[in-house]
Amino acid sequence: MKKILLSASMLFLALAAKAQDCTAVTTLNEDFADFTIGTSWAGENCWNKIALGFAGGGGMIYTAQDGEPANQYINYYAATAVNVNSYLTTPEVSTFDGEHQLSFKAWKLGQNGSVPAGTVTIQVGTMATVTDASTFVAFGQPFTVSTDAVQTYSNIVIPSAAAGSHIAFRLSADTAHNALAIDDVVWDEVPAPQCTAVTALNEGFTNFTISTANAFPQNCWSTIAGSFPAGPVVYTAQDGAPANQYVTFYTSTSENTDAYLITPEISNFDGSHALSFDAWRIVMGPGAPTGAVTIQIGTITDGAASFVPLTTGGSFSLTSANPATYTNISIPSAPAGSHIAFRISGDTEHNAAAIDNVVWTTTAATQNFAKGAFTMFPNPTVDKNVTLAFNANSGAEVVGVYSLTGAKVFEAAVTGNTAQNLNLSALSAGMYIVKVQAGNATTTQKLVIQ
Repeated sequence: MKKILLSASMLFLALAAKAQDCTAVTTLNEDFADFTIGTSWAGENCWNKIALGFAGGGGMIYTAQDGEPANQYINYYAATAVNVNSYLTTPEVSTFDGEHQLSFKAWKLGQNGSVPAGTVTIQVGTMATVTDASTFVAFGQPFTVSTDAVQTYSNIVIPSAAAGSHIAFRLSADTAHNALAIDDVVWDEVPAPQCTAVTALNEGFTNFTISTANAFPQNCWSTIAGSFPAGPVVYTAQDGAPANQYVTFYTSTSENTDAYLITPEISNFDGSHALSFDAWRIVMGPGAPTGAVTIQIGTITDGAASFVPLTTGGSFSLTSANPATYTNISIPSAPAGSHIAFRISGDTEHNAAAIDNVVWTTTAATQNFAKGAFTMFPNPTVDKNVTLAFNANSGAEVVGVYSLTGAKVFEAAVTGNTAQNLNLSALSAGMYIVKVQAGNATTTQKLVIQ
């Protein structure tokens, strides 16, 4: 009996020591290679789960392996439960500071050579108490997995969480007997961007990753904004046929609240350069709000408090869904290390706007030409006939129409003091760039053909 009591005491102490080992971590790099394999897995190495289990009418979470050589991973199995949540939680994390990011791999699992139809949904979030699902706080948009091809999800920055929180994966399936693997969970520092000051910009956002969450920083562009579902938010999106990419601002439920879109650092605020960009309101379905989105141009060095607005010529109110081009925005000087910044706000909830084709360029000829550019109507056009009207001093010589991929699809000679009709009946519906040239100077506008 003594021996049995001693063993029980030692077991208790061992379990207590294990619990005490679960101190908060700053990083994670977990491939589950040293986890116990089995469907009875109840959590180990400071990882935990909340799952009803097959007998409880819910999903299962456990450690499994396959392949040759064998690879271990966390297995989620929906069993007969449809749209029932299960949770996998990491050790406690102490670095929800906006400077760390999450990545992981996931793929659907099959049985007997067959992968069930339907999808498994992964919602990343945080959980303050690993035994209480009500403490789960979702972050960003969910991921849906519908194939057994391995997918890597990365650049997931969780900027803040309650003290004592863990990263949590909320898992569910829309059909019975779906299964998912999660592996190679990494939480580490966001790499410092290799960004140097530039002297020019010509950004159409065509090579940006489309995402409603964690879209920035990217390509040395950054934002100061909220995250879904709170707002306002700034992210990358696309629409149209052919698709056009742009930056979207959305007030969410935070009207009259500022967000910022910030360019790479600019080294030549010298009075001989000018900013231009396209912008328009986005109508997000029936019942979209009236009102306006306001854009204020300025410079910024370090955070919203350092924003310096232009005193003249830098404020624009967007009320139309038709793209408009804003040109000749001069920023004559700024402190060293400054960026151009778009301070954006909407005066009603669920307002949205797009920003595209941001250009920072030089030469007096370009600026003078832009001042006397052209108007184009109707835009959008239904019958594919468009009229260009020029300022008498524009000196326009050539007009070209380009697809969003940069291919020239139409060209004609023009006289800069005479209205010009363009018959674009050979073009398909979509969005195009109309470029007017005078000598070495050019100016552009977007055209929508319906």
